[in-house]
This record gives sequence, structure tokens and C-alpha cells, in this order.
Amino acid sequence: MRTGVRALATTWAIWASAGGAAGQRVVPVLAVEGATATAVGVLWEHGFDDDEGGGDAGCVSGASRVLAECRLLRARAAAPRVTRSGCAVGGDYTLVFGVAPAGDAATVRDFVAALLDDRAGRAAITDDELRLVVARAALAADDDEFHYPGAVLETIARRRLFAGAAAARAPSGDAAALAQLAPDDVRQLLRQPHAVRLCALGVVDDALRRELQALQPPSPPSPPPRAPSVVAAPAGDAPPLVHTRVDAPFVMVAFAVGAPSPQLALGVEVAKERARRRWKVRGSELLARAPLVRWSWAEGDPLLQFCRRGEDPEQLLPGQVPEADCAAEAAAAARELELLLADLRDNPPRAAELAAARASLQVALGLPAPGEATTWASQPALLPGRLQALLLRDLRGIDLSAVATATPTDVHEALRAALDPSRRSRQTLLPQAREDYGFRRR
Repeated sequence: MRTGVRALATTWAIWASAGGAAGQRVVPVLAVEGATATAVGVLWEHGFDDDEGGGDAGCVSGASRVLAECRLLRARAAAPRVTRSGCAVGGDYTLVFGVAPAGDAATVRDFVAALLDDRAGRAAITDDELRLVVARAALAADDDEFHYPGAVLETIARRRLFAGAAAARAPSGDAAALAQLAPDDVRQLLRQPHAVRLCALGVVDDALRRELQALQPPSPPSPPPRAPSVVAAPAGDAPPLVHTRVDAPFVMVAFAVGAPSPQLALGVEVAKERARRRWKVRGSELLARAPLVRWSWAEGDPLLQFCRRGEDPEQLLPGQVPEADCAAEAAAAARELELLLADLRDNPPRAAELAAARASLQVALGLPAPGEATTWASQPALLPGRLQALLLRDLRGIDLSAVATATPTDVHEALRAALDPSRRSRQTLLPQAREDYGFRRR
């Protein structure tokens, strides 16, 4: 079984009944000073990578999203007093959360019980509801593979770097295969056992702890940690792809990440800050799901991605000749990327950069000590983000103490290793050529 978060043993209260059932884990519960609601989450140790061949019988790529939405649908119906809820799916996990009014242990109990009741009959979710869930998951997978520029580029990088491995998939699975799932196929997949983790934070008391521990089922052992995806050969540059939904080029350089580490997490934060200082954000990157730098320690991302959108095109006057075409603008965006990567390889983090990186990770993954006041505790809408940090830290065994002791040399070495040219792929999206628009020369 994966090791829990040792560093959090003094931060949250761990409660478990004596003589618990074999395979039963203790439930991490974090009481937050000033909280006005309770957030609860369930994490299954099964995600998109496990949907790829060799997994459960009948499983198709992207089915984990369907299972998450089915569980959430059941839980919302069973606990209507839950004020906020949602789900997240990663390569090796599926997570569902809800926020209940303070002191309402019964609502938390009903919500979690419904999430865990994967053998519920047809009355819990009808065939028509299942078909709608499948259709929505297929549409989301199709959007990620073909619509959003950042996800399209990620799909290309995954297939080039991880050919033959589970990670060589579109970010949210295979839309065509998902669309073929029948209601009974989904019910069969829901009945497959997986290791389960529960947690709660916010307003908690002994009654809530007892409810959660009683609901924690005996669980199969956690799967062994997945080995980093292996790159068989350098992928180099992919041929440019014309995309009908962009008006400026997008260029991505992606690297296959080996074993994650606190030093790499700090290095990525340094890279994000340098990219923000160096580049002007043009406004379309977030809509395109193409942030400047993307990698998450907590989510276990297999790719470290750097993406740059070209400048906006200029409308030409009648008879005006453009200074540059879209291919030249893509080359200019690629040069911007290469200059940033060279800077990261050649120049170790400065003291101020490393301090800012530590602060950023603490904000993203840190949890308050007992009695510590926080700015987000009284806002129920912010509890799900903290809850996900708690669950993913527990899953990964993340210990933030190493973040505080990492030196600039440690961080620089980790980042240089991650930017290994033999583990990279560059891919480009081009807009359709138009006679009435062009780009400036740069």
C-alpha cells in the first residue's frame, strides 16, 4: 500500500475505531479554524491510464469519467442539502467531492454512502440517465482531442512520446469508444473493486468522524506506484497541423517527466514565474486550455508542457502584402519557447525566485496547522480545492518539508534533467491561411 502523508500526522486529526476491519484505512479529517461548512471527498485509485488496455474487463479509454459522473449523480440525489459538488479524474485517480452545511453529519453520511454504493440497482440511476452521462463524457473527450488547442497539442505529444504505453492517449479518453458504452456496461464497470480513500475538512466533530469511519469500507490494497512512462526514442518536431478553430499559431514543447520530486516541483514554479515575466499573455491561452507552463506534482502529470501562442493576425487593406505568414509567426513563437528553455537550463534559480516558488507550492498544497487562521476557511466555495490537495497529498505521499530545504543547485539540476532533449516533442497548430489577414515580421 502506498505510504500516507507522514508530514501531516501532526496537522490533521486521524481517528479510527479500535479493531477496524482488515484492509480498512483510517480516515484523515482536518478541522479548519473559522470554517463555516464541511467538505468531504472520496478518491478511487483508478483513473484514465487504468482504462487503457489490460485494465478492467470491458473498460474503454475515458470510462473513469463516466464512473465519476455516475457516482456524483447518485450522491446528489441522496443528499440534496449538499451545496457544492464535483469530480476530477487523473491518470491514476478518480475523485468526487461535496460541501455540506456545518454540523450536518447526516448529509455527509448520505452523500458518501451513495458514492460508495456501486452495486445500487437501476432505481439509483436509470438507463436514460446513464446514456446521458456517457454522451457528456464522450463530448468532453472529443473536445480535448480535437477542439481545445492546448489539449490537441497535448494529445499529439502523448502519442509521440509514449507510443504503446497507457499514457499515449487523448487527455480525456477515446470519444468514439465511450459513445459505444451501454448502460449495463457502465454498471459492470462500477462493480469492479478499487482501493478507496475518504477525507473531510472544515467543520468536523466526533459525530462526523464516527460516520466517516463507519462508512470506510474494507478496501483492496493500493496498486504499486506506477513507473514513469518510458520514451523509446526522441520524438523531435511533429509536422505542423492546420486547426480550423485558431486564428494564430500555437506551439508546444513537451517533455516526458521521469520520477517527480519536490525539487522539480520548485523548478516548475520558477519556470512559470520566468514565463510570466518574459511573455505577454495574449488572452486566448486560458480559453484554449494552453497555459504557458503546465505540470502538477499532486496530479502526477507525465508531461511538462511549455506553450506559446503567436501574435494576433492583422487585417490587410486591399492590395496590402503581409509582412509574414502563419508559418513565420509559428517560427517566432517557437524561438520564444527555445529562449525560455535555454534560460532555464543555463541559469539556476535566484534566491527571490526560489522563495516565491516555495510560497506558491505552500499555497497550492499547504494545509493549516490546528488552530491556524486562514483566509479561505470561511468561504465554502474554496473548500473543495483544499480537499483535493489533502487527498492528492495523501495519495502521492507528498512531504512539503523537502521543499523548505531544497537548494538552488538541487532545483536547477532537477529542472535540467526534466528538460532533457531526448525526452521532448515539439508540436505546432497553424490557422488556416487567409488572404485578408497576415502577421508582422519579427
